[in-house]
Amino acid sequence: MVPVTVHLPAGMFQELQASDILLSDLVRETLRNELDRRRLPAAIGLRYVTPAERRVLAYLTTHLTLAEIGERLHLRRTTVKSHVASIYGKMNVSSRSELVRRLDAAPDSGALGLTHHVAV
Repeated sequence: MVPVTVHLPAGMFQELQASDILLSDLVRETLRNELDRRRLPAAIGLRYVTPAERRVLAYLTTHLTLAEIGERLHLRRTTVKSHVASIYGKMNVSSRSELVRRLDAAPDSGALGLTHHVAV
């Protein structure tokens, strides 16, 4: 067997899983491990979050729905949803709970101007 190095952009692994392509368990596990190894620290992703996204991000650590966040920030739900998708991409996460875990693990996220907890 010859080792093969595969370079995939972030998010492609999810696309491969969702497609009709059948991957062996070994290939799937190898890809997953490689992407996990390359995962950037949360603090790096935070540097690319825009001010508008940062305002939404502060509320994502609360129990509020996207519609409720939109009401608080005077934004449409679709705008909030768009910001959330962009934040998830920049933070390399796929869920709100994963985002919160990464933020909690980022020691300098406060230094980047992110307020973790918003009074609701």
